[in-house]
Amino acid sequence: MSGICGIYAPRAASLAGRQHLDRMLTAIEHRGPVLRRTFVDQAAGIALGYVFAPEFNAPSAAIAPHWYDDRDVVATLDGAVFGGAPSAVNISSDVAHVVRSFRADASRFPTGLEGPFSLALWSRAARTLYVAREALGTRPLYAAHDAARGLLVFASELKGVLAHPAIERTVNPRAISAYLSFGYVPAPLSMIAGVEKVFPGQVFRIGPNADVTERAFWSPPPFAARTDDLDALAAETREQVIASVARHVNGAQRVGVYLSGGVDSTLVLCVLRLLGVSERKTFTLGYQVDPAHPRYTEDLRWGARVAHTFATSHYPVMIGVDDDVGQVLPRLLRHMDEPMVTPNVYAKYFLGEAARREGIDSCLSGSGCGMIFQRYDEQKLARFRTRAGPGASAEEIYLAARNGFVPCAEQEALLESPVDARETALEIIRRYRDGVESEDLSDVIHTTIVRFQGAEKSLAAQERGAVLNGVWLRHPFHDAGLLRFANTIPAKYKGSEARSMLKVVLKRAFDDVLPDDVADRPRIGPPSYYWNRGELEPLAHRLLGPAGLRRTGLLREAGVRRLLAGERPDKKSAGKSTWGLLMLQAWHELHIQRSDAFFEALEAPSKSLARHHSVG
Repeated sequence: MSGICGIYAPRAASLAGRQHLDRMLTAIEHRGPVLRRTFVDQAAGIALGYVFAPEFNAPSAAIAPHWYDDRDVVATLDGAVFGGAPSAVNISSDVAHVVRSFRADASRFPTGLEGPFSLALWSRAARTLYVAREALGTRPLYAAHDAARGLLVFASELKGVLAHPAIERTVNPRAISAYLSFGYVPAPLSMIAGVEKVFPGQVFRIGPNADVTERAFWSPPPFAARTDDLDALAAETREQVIASVARHVNGAQRVGVYLSGGVDSTLVLCVLRLLGVSERKTFTLGYQVDPAHPRYTEDLRWGARVAHTFATSHYPVMIGVDDDVGQVLPRLLRHMDEPMVTPNVYAKYFLGEAARREGIDSCLSGSGCGMIFQRYDEQKLARFRTRAGPGASAEEIYLAARNGFVPCAEQEALLESPVDARETALEIIRRYRDGVESEDLSDVIHTTIVRFQGAEKSLAAQERGAVLNGVWLRHPFHDAGLLRFANTIPAKYKGSEARSMLKVVLKRAFDDVLPDDVADRPRIGPPSYYWNRGELEPLAHRLLGPAGLRRTGLLREAGVRRLLAGERPDKKSAGKSTWGLLMLQAWHELHIQRSDAFFEALEAPSKSLARHHSVG
């Protein structure tokens, strides 16, 4: 595990003092409680910090932090960079690779680096700081630039940036609008005005005159469909997927897998066995909600079957309808930094908790597989086009296709609507769609989803839940190198012409190890439960009642009442709008008002929210 933060204030060196850096490090120390490193040059106005705990370490590997410091540069890294060569003792090959890349060509740095990382590098000679987030945005990174003071503050989490006294806690209205459109806050926005998430594949460069430039060092790979037959494509797909999992595992012999029992997560387990990983533990989530709807427990059954087939130590995690959400929700919401409309906010927390309890600190997931190895068929695209309207652009069709709130409808609940919600949403989509070129609309939409929804929603929810338990997740399908290869597979082999062809290349590639029943299992999506059976009534009374709405000043009472009255209990996503508004209000109480009363309102009884069962 790791986290980075830093300050550069060449015109106001006092803002880069050690006391400020220490406060920022303390705010993110849960990301790496084993080791803390700092570098402060008060005269230059630079301060860099790093927290560390080992992850995905091969048995024979020396455990070395991602920190480099010599007479030329200081560099630090959150995550991993692939392709590094062995380096000196106590310096990881990853950060050494970062330094070699910079020395080879500072003008293009960090072009060519791949892996789940964010990084910071200080050039002593040039008195220039580089801050970057990798191509697909797997590792989070926030930055605030105050041009008037010549100040840049950055950290792996928003709370790290907010720990600096120069950063004011003012709500960003465009971020609220985006949240109500998408159900999460995508980069480059953050909930705090003046703070942004570094956009995936971007690097900030700030020099001695406090001038900041932002540059893209990665662009989406082109689509170049091959004419090879299916068997030839499947053979290379197998090689590429095995190589990606191997890169992410890094030789570790003790690895957990978040296992749904579907094709994606089962393939990860298949490859771990092919790689000879000796100790594999699997963790599957289910809900004890409604016996009439077996979807809530279907993953538990499939996960157990797959775990038995692959002889893993298996640990189902059951969340019960009669359990108390108040035991863990306040802690999770404080940690999340920003609101998010997904049950994964808490569900993945319990998977991480189970992994840590069983001694696992490094896990893999199958997230991102569908985004690059499957496509919408023409029938579904036609529905999206109809929904978007005649002459709709790719961005407008994406907005019609995406999951989440009904686009922009909840803006009516805002007390003030200072931005054009639809145009704000389309502007964000354009940023993620930029550089994605293909004659196949499904290619365009799915690659945009990889960049937009992948890291900013599904992976972010998983990462936040895991890190609170000291567990690090990697997602070998959410990988720039694998995406580059996948873009050479014709869309028809991803399901663009017929649903029967969904992921056909993957299934053919691993047909000797992927169980037939898993390969044939219909995809129906993960279960969702928004605690809509009375569990959240105390929280809703406090946050969505008249007094709560007045405290935050964000939402209009009449609009909130209309949304709550419109919740349909028979829908799969029953409770979603209520949950979304609760998360927004709770975020404001915790991070803007910093109200302890929020926790008092959720004081929980002794009952545990999740029930854990171990299966040998």
